Amino acid sequence: KFCNSRHMLQSEQMAAELAWHMGVNAPVSRLLLKIHDGEEWQELEAVAAQLCPELAEIMGRKKSMLLLQYIPGSDLQSEKSAWISENLGASA
Repeated sequence: KFCNSRHMLQSEQMAAELAWHMGVNAPVSRLLLKIHDGEEWQELEAVAAQLCPELAEIMGRKKSMLLLQYIPGSDLQSEKSAWISENLGASA
């Protein structure tokens, strides 16, 4: 996830960290700032240029990036049982 405002990404990272500590399945994340993580940023941008030029272009314009762990599961559109009224109380 890319953003020029590192504060927005830090907020999202903190929310995921809080969720994780409360036992909610949340992705592990890492915040990269172009100004502080320049060498790693350049390495990622070089690989992106080979695999996906559009991604490399975005990386050239943005100042911060939130790397999120992939958590396999179902998307909300294909989820059926979560929307049954008896189950909604347990998810709140």
